Amino acid sequence: LRRRVETIVAASWATWLFLVHNVQMRLFAHNLLVCNVKPCVATATRDGTALNYPLKIVVAEGGLAKEESEFNAEFTKHLLKKLDWAALAKTAAALGVATLPAEIPAGAADDETFLKSVHDLVLDVHIKEGELVCPNCERKYKITHGIPNMLLHEDEV
Repeated sequence: LRRRVETIVAASWATWLFLVHNVQMRLFAHNLLVCNVKPCVATATRDGTALNYPLKIVVAEGGLAKEESEFNAEFTKHLLKKLDWAALAKTAAALGVATLPAEIPAGAADDETFLKSVHDLVLDVHIKEGELVCPNCERKYKITHGIPNMLLHEDEV
């Protein structure tokens, strides 16, 4: 029984280490996140525009990193369909990591240079330390070791 418990603990520790070292806050993940504080959600739209999205990224000193990953053109083409391009362009400009056109250019899915630049931006730029701030209610979500804490307090649910 003791050996079995030691094996489970070792496996859990290994899983935790894997997650901490491999799950990082990327701009693709940021492009999907929205503030879900109940009072904020109730007041989060004006004229059909979301006021609680995109979350502003405040990077702590040394909290922004670029880590190369393997480029896959087909995967990046699929990502293009999922991205809120305007939000990505706004975030990239605010972080000073890229200047993007206002809209995805015609023929972008067939332009490997463009796809590579999108891949580099959304998958290789990591926010290691900092916080996400809701533009509507100004709620702050801390990013620690590349993981955003999006858990709400009881009074926010």
